[in-house]
Amino acid sequence: MLMLAAAAVAGSPDRARADAFAEAPAWDIAYSFSLRNWKLVRGSEELKISEITSPLSITRRINEGGNVALYLAGASATSDGEEKQDISGMQDARLTWSQLLDGDRYHLRAGLGLPTGKAEIESGSEIVSGVVSNRILGLRTKRYGEGFNAFASGARAFAIGDDAVASFGAGFERKGKYDFQVLNDETIEIQPGNEFFLEAGIDVAPGDLVAWSADIRYRLFGIDQRDGEDVYEEGDEIDLLGGVTITPSDIQTFAIGARVIVKGDGSEVGGIGEGPLDSLSLDRYLTESLPGGMQRLSVDYARRMNEVLHLLGRAGYRHYSEYSFPGEAPPTRLLGSAQVWEAGIGARFAPAPSLPVTLFLTYSNGNAEDALIDISGIDLTLALRWRQ
Repeated sequence: MLMLAAAAVAGSPDRARADAFAEAPAWDIAYSFSLRNWKLVRGSEELKISEITSPLSITRRINEGGNVALYLAGASATSDGEEKQDISGMQDARLTWSQLLDGDRYHLRAGLGLPTGKAEIESGSEIVSGVVSNRILGLRTKRYGEGFNAFASGARAFAIGDDAVASFGAGFERKGKYDFQVLNDETIEIQPGNEFFLEAGIDVAPGDLVAWSADIRYRLFGIDQRDGEDVYEEGDEIDLLGGVTITPSDIQTFAIGARVIVKGDGSEVGGIGEGPLDSLSLDRYLTESLPGGMQRLSVDYARRMNEVLHLLGRAGYRHYSEYSFPGEAPPTRLLGSAQVWEAGIGARFAPAPSLPVTLFLTYSNGNAEDALIDISGIDLTLALRWRQ
């Protein structure tokens, strides 16, 4: 879990929060191995999905307040439903530079997403490549390969009294083209829409017992193109996050987090998902899920047993709102409604303060489309991190 958080900061143009305005160590290396299995059941039909990911993040401080980071992710996924498919290889590669300026008041970040993955999805892999991007499953690998991306962001932090720090920021990502090969072996060119965001956050720590934070991000998306023609524009998004950390003693900590995503209407999508739900197999259904709203609540617990061992626990709930296709009313079908409960246990072992090892197991259970589809899954992650 620690590795995944570090990799997200190092490898993507993520939120530049106030609590990230701190100088990195000389070296920060994180690696993890994760296995996630999902099973979906609708009547007599069953779909199994598995994914293995092994991301590596390397961050090196280059000057006072500045660092560069390399993020590499290999992955393998299998979809066993109407037909069995698999895909594997280098999934992502990003190079990021960041710099703190003016006494850590400003945070600048820029980087490149390198086209080293499977930019061309071959016949026999197009279903599984779409299934892994379904938001309900929450798989860590969203796509296997993409074009040459570039991103940049900036944020400004300032103190509010003695106990709070606020920040404002903005960012942009330009997404490159990539090829996708469909069932009839025809190769189509995909141009994802670019993304721009504005955000603000606040972190408050009035004492040793309780600290809390809140963030808001507004995201705008460009138009997705297929072979040079406009096909879809994702609706604007408001992303609200809040968190409270409670430390009742020096050996235990509770962290409560909430997230709400509010989505605007996207543009009309011709021909996608039309017809009744039971006319689609489960894997075809999963490849056509479009983004809608989401609500999430989680509670994490950590207890220090001794100087080297911490026990960890988690409980969470996620709800996904239905996505109604625009166009003529009433819409022919809805996509995306689901709810998922999860519970997890784990341990963090630190043979040295700079070398924590985390093992975490999560079980998930829920349903989709008004309980027509049952969902269950297991996720196992082993994470290692070294900081010096």
